Amino acid sequence: MFLGQDMSHVLPHERIRMGMSIKFQIPGVFPDLSVRQHLQLSLHRAKDDRPESLDELLQRFMLENEEHVLARNLSHGKKQWLEIAMAVSLRPKLLFLDEPVAGMSVEETHATGELIKRLSAAGLTMMVVEHDMTFVKQIASRVTVLHGGSLLADGPLDEILARDDVAEVYLGKKK
Repeated sequence: MFLGQDMSHVLPHERIRMGMSIKFQIPGVFPDLSVRQHLQLSLHRAKDDRPESLDELLQRFMLENEEHVLARNLSHGKKQWLEIAMAVSLRPKLLFLDEPVAGMSVEETHATGELIKRLSAAGLTMMVVEHDMTFVKQIASRVTVLHGGSLLADGPLDEILARDDVAEVYLGKKK
Protein backbone atom coordinates (compact mmCIF):
# COMPACT_ATOMS: atom_id res chain seq x y z
CA MET A 1 0.00 0.00 0.00
CA PHE A 2 1.18 3.51 -0.79
CA LEU A 3 -0.90 6.60 -0.05
CA GLY A 4 -3.92 4.34 0.43
CA GLN A 5 -3.52 2.57 -2.91
CA ASP A 6 -2.69 -1.10 -3.49
CA MET A 7 0.60 -1.10 -5.40
CA SER A 8 0.57 -4.79 -6.36
CA HIS A 9 -0.20 -4.17 -10.02
CA VAL A 10 0.99 -0.61 -10.51
CA LEU A 11 3.57 -0.28 -13.31
CA PRO A 12 6.99 1.23 -12.52
CA HIS A 13 6.39 4.45 -14.46
CA GLU A 14 3.09 4.91 -12.62
CA ARG A 15 4.87 4.46 -9.28
CA ILE A 16 7.24 7.27 -10.21
CA ARG A 17 4.31 9.55 -11.07
CA MET A 18 2.78 8.74 -7.69
CA GLY A 19 5.94 9.86 -5.90
CA MET A 20 8.21 6.84 -5.53
CA SER A 21 11.84 6.69 -6.54
CA ILE A 22 14.46 3.96 -6.22
CA LYS A 23 18.20 3.50 -6.23
CA PHE A 24 19.16 -0.10 -6.90
CA GLN A 25 22.13 -1.84 -5.27
CA ILE A 26 24.24 -2.00 -8.43
CA PRO A 27 24.73 1.39 -10.07
CA GLY A 28 23.01 1.63 -13.43
CA VAL A 29 24.60 4.77 -14.78
CA PHE A 30 25.46 5.34 -18.43
CA PRO A 31 29.26 4.98 -18.64
CA ASP A 32 29.70 7.48 -21.48
CA LEU A 33 27.67 10.30 -19.92
CA SER A 34 29.12 12.83 -17.52
CA VAL A 35 27.80 13.46 -14.04
CA ARG A 36 26.27 16.72 -15.32
CA GLN A 37 24.53 14.93 -18.21
CA HIS A 38 23.04 12.33 -15.84
CA LEU A 39 21.63 15.04 -13.60
CA GLN A 40 20.33 17.01 -16.59
CA LEU A 41 18.41 13.92 -17.71
CA SER A 42 16.91 13.32 -14.29
CA LEU A 43 16.01 16.99 -13.82
CA HIS A 44 14.35 16.98 -17.23
CA ARG A 45 12.07 14.20 -15.96
CA ALA A 46 11.42 16.00 -12.64
CA LYS A 47 8.45 18.13 -11.84
CA ASP A 48 8.64 21.78 -12.86
CA ASP A 49 8.36 23.03 -9.30
CA ARG A 50 11.64 21.48 -8.18
CA PRO A 51 13.52 23.62 -5.66
CA GLU A 52 17.01 22.58 -6.66
CA SER A 53 19.17 23.44 -9.62
CA LEU A 54 21.72 21.15 -11.16
CA ASP A 55 24.50 23.03 -9.35
CA GLU A 56 22.73 22.60 -6.03
CA LEU A 57 22.44 18.85 -6.65
CA LEU A 58 26.13 18.63 -7.50
CA GLN A 59 27.01 20.33 -4.24
CA ARG A 60 24.46 18.53 -2.07
CA PHE A 61 25.66 15.12 -3.29
CA MET A 62 29.38 15.93 -3.12
CA LEU A 63 29.84 15.71 -6.89
CA GLU A 64 30.81 19.30 -7.74
CA ASN A 65 34.41 18.29 -8.58
CA GLU A 66 33.20 15.49 -10.88
CA GLU A 67 30.69 17.51 -12.88
CA HIS A 68 32.38 16.78 -16.24
CA VAL A 69 33.72 13.33 -15.38
CA LEU A 70 32.29 10.39 -17.32
CA ALA A 71 30.40 7.97 -15.10
CA ARG A 72 32.78 5.17 -16.09
CA ASN A 73 35.59 7.07 -14.35
CA LEU A 74 33.80 7.65 -11.04
CA SER A 75 34.58 5.67 -7.93
CA HIS A 76 31.95 3.16 -6.93
CA GLY A 77 30.85 5.43 -4.06
CA LYS A 78 30.43 8.44 -6.30
CA LYS A 79 28.38 6.37 -8.76
CA GLN A 80 26.11 5.52 -5.83
CA TRP A 81 25.86 9.22 -4.87
CA LEU A 82 25.06 10.11 -8.47
CA GLU A 83 22.21 7.62 -8.54
CA ILE A 84 20.87 8.88 -5.22
CA ALA A 85 21.02 12.43 -6.58
CA MET A 86 19.12 11.37 -9.69
CA ALA A 87 16.46 9.62 -7.60
CA VAL A 88 16.10 12.63 -5.28
CA SER A 89 15.87 15.06 -8.21
CA LEU A 90 12.48 13.53 -9.00
CA ARG A 91 11.23 14.89 -5.66
CA PRO A 92 9.80 11.60 -4.43
CA LYS A 93 7.52 11.20 -1.45
CA LEU A 94 9.21 7.85 -0.80
CA LEU A 95 12.76 6.89 -1.77
CA PHE A 96 13.87 3.25 -1.77
CA LEU A 97 17.59 2.65 -1.33
CA ASP A 98 18.80 -0.91 -1.91
CA GLU A 99 22.18 -1.54 -0.28
CA PRO A 100 23.34 2.06 -0.84
CA VAL A 101 26.75 1.52 0.77
CA ALA A 102 27.61 -1.90 -0.66
CA GLY A 103 31.19 -1.79 -1.91
CA MET A 104 31.98 1.60 -0.37
CA SER A 105 34.98 2.49 1.73
CA VAL A 106 34.49 3.27 5.43
CA GLU A 107 34.80 6.99 4.66
CA GLU A 108 32.30 6.86 1.77
CA THR A 109 29.90 4.83 3.93
CA HIS A 110 30.01 7.40 6.72
CA ALA A 111 29.57 10.30 4.26
CA THR A 112 26.59 8.48 2.71
CA GLY A 113 25.05 8.08 6.16
CA GLU A 114 25.41 11.80 6.81
CA LEU A 115 23.85 12.53 3.42
CA ILE A 116 20.90 10.25 4.16
CA LYS A 117 20.40 11.85 7.58
CA ARG A 118 20.27 15.30 5.91
CA LEU A 119 17.70 14.04 3.39
CA SER A 120 15.61 12.62 6.21
CA ALA A 121 15.86 15.83 8.24
CA ALA A 122 14.61 17.71 5.17
CA GLY A 123 11.46 15.58 5.23
CA LEU A 124 12.20 12.80 2.72
CA THR A 125 10.82 9.41 3.72
CA MET A 126 13.19 6.56 2.88
CA MET A 127 13.15 2.80 3.06
CA VAL A 128 16.69 1.46 3.16
CA VAL A 129 17.66 -2.19 2.73
CA GLU A 130 21.12 -2.65 4.20
CA HIS A 131 23.25 -5.29 5.94
CA ASP A 132 26.03 -3.00 7.19
CA MET A 133 25.05 -2.62 10.86
CA THR A 134 27.41 0.29 11.48
CA PHE A 135 25.64 2.18 8.72
CA VAL A 136 22.19 1.11 9.97
CA LYS A 137 23.07 2.39 13.45
CA GLN A 138 24.17 5.70 11.91
CA ILE A 139 20.93 6.37 10.01
CA ALA A 140 18.04 4.39 11.46
CA SER A 141 15.58 5.16 14.20
CA ARG A 142 13.27 2.27 13.31
CA VAL A 143 14.36 -1.12 11.98
CA THR A 144 12.58 -4.10 10.48
CA VAL A 145 14.41 -7.43 10.51
CA LEU A 146 13.39 -10.15 8.09
CA HIS A 147 14.47 -13.77 8.32
CA GLY A 148 13.55 -16.50 5.88
CA GLY A 149 11.09 -14.19 4.17
CA SER A 150 9.16 -13.51 7.37
CA LEU A 151 9.07 -10.63 9.81
CA LEU A 152 11.32 -11.34 12.78
CA ALA A 153 11.35 -7.94 14.49
CA ASP A 154 10.18 -4.39 13.96
CA GLY A 155 10.62 -1.36 16.17
CA PRO A 156 13.04 1.21 17.55
CA LEU A 157 16.69 0.44 16.77
CA ASP A 158 17.75 0.10 20.42
CA GLU A 159 14.99 -2.39 21.17
CA ILE A 160 15.78 -4.49 18.09
CA LEU A 161 19.51 -4.57 18.86
CA ALA A 162 18.75 -5.76 22.42
CA ARG A 163 16.78 -8.81 21.25
CA ASP A 164 18.46 -12.20 21.65
CA ASP A 165 16.63 -13.72 18.67
CA VAL A 166 17.84 -10.93 16.36
CA ALA A 167 21.44 -11.33 17.56
CA GLU A 168 21.28 -15.08 17.05
CA VAL A 169 19.70 -14.99 13.58
CA TYR A 170 21.30 -11.87 12.14
CA LEU A 171 24.71 -11.92 13.78
CA GLY A 172 24.99 -15.71 14.06
CA LYS A 173 25.68 -15.65 17.78
CA LYS A 174 23.93 -15.78 21.08
CA LYS A 175 24.09 -12.70 23.27
